[in-house]
Amino acid sequence: MTPSNIQYDRDAYKSSVKKIKDSAENITEPKRDATSLILINKTSQVLPYVDLSQLVNKATRMLLNPIFTKKTKKMSNLEQLTHGLIELQWSQKDNLAEVVHLSVSDVTQDMERSMFGAAKWMMCSERIRNYQDSLKIRILQAIWYTWGRLERIATTAKLRLEKKCEEKHFVFSPMFALNLDEMSFDASCWTTLPFEEMQYFYVPRELFYEDAVLEMMEVKPNDVETTFIICSICFHLTGKRFGGEIQEKMDHLQDVLSNDLHEYYLKNKNSMYLRRLKQLMRIKENFLKLRSARMDKYEIGGFFNSFNPRISNPEFFEVLS
Repeated sequence: MTPSNIQYDRDAYKSSVKKIKDSAENITEPKRDATSLILINKTSQVLPYVDLSQLVNKATRMLLNPIFTKKTKKMSNLEQLTHGLIELQWSQKDNLAEVVHLSVSDVTQDMERSMFGAAKWMMCSERIRNYQDSLKIRILQAIWYTWGRLERIATTAKLRLEKKCEEKHFVFSPMFALNLDEMSFDASCWTTLPFEEMQYFYVPRELFYEDAVLEMMEVKPNDVETTFIICSICFHLTGKRFGGEIQEKMDHLQDVLSNDLHEYYLKNKNSMYLRRLKQLMRIKENFLKLRSARMDKYEIGGFFNSFNPRISNPEFFEVLS
């Protein structure tokens, strides 16, 4: 962060789906580095106001005006999303630096990487591209953070199996791995309490879903199976969050992707795939249980006013778990 990145005396940013869409269509692209899209107004008396409106606007533009370089029309929707996930992971480095402390900048860059990645990934699916813009935005609101965490979980499991990082490492970014045994981080944007007093909420192996990493290392899903797991979790959570017609659409989308997986197995002469499917669903269910446990902790934190961030675009940030 630099002084030019700090905004003063900003009112809380309130937006609806229509406002997000309108601003996304009309805004001129600023010439900034990625991190500067998240603006932090620091004061000495209260938590900083974190203005994420530029981040949300840029992600929404990516969602509503996707750019494609390769034709994937002959692929199934699951194959299209798999192709998109692989492309997004091309920037992953094998030789990773180790870090023990996450700065505010590290966290905001992770948020940007997750939101932009989720938006680009969604638009790889022809079916999702045909949804109404309002539904696309709702899906992005619901999945971006979980999508980012799942993508990093899958990457960590893969690189550990390839001996490119150690068991104590979580691959937090394409450039570095976080040492879970010694981890600390700057939470000054989210709470007024020091890290030492918040350790109940920030247990590293809970925060980064170590059990899910270990389960992926055991099951060893390939790229198509990993994408199916991510889809199953993300679209389940979208339906659960919004209910009604959106839940019906998400249930139908999951049926389509399940049929795509069935066809994939048949194409690869794996007709006896029931046991494999059970393994994939076990990863999903266990991840959701871990996530639910973290949500319970956040509820406790909210009761005691441990988390009290001042943040724009709350519809995108209801749950950061």
